[in-house]
Amino acid sequence: MTRAEFCAIVVRALPQVEIAKTGVFDDVKAEAWYAAYVDTANAKGIVNGTEAKKFSPDSTITWQEAAAMVARASALAGLENELDAQAARDILAQFGDYI
Repeated sequence: MTRAEFCAIVVRALPQVEIAKTGVFDDVKAEAWYAAYVDTANAKGIVNGTEAKKFSPDSTITWQEAAAMVARASALAGLENELDAQAARDILAQFGDYI
């Protein structure tokens, strides 16, 4: 799944989010199907670029990026998602690439 596809899913899942068109990323063309979703997610603080002015919409999303997007979106939706350090380690330790 690409960063743009996941971004669209997350924004669509948010209740009553107003779609933004900011054009902040140079590699997200205004006419791209995902442009409004990427712009909205960025405006709402759900997603950041991979570099200044770059989003990398066609790059495969990592699980870390996906988890960060979901956590930020859930906080925006009013869900409690705070874990203490030990609880976070216990959850992450289940993954083979956990360091």
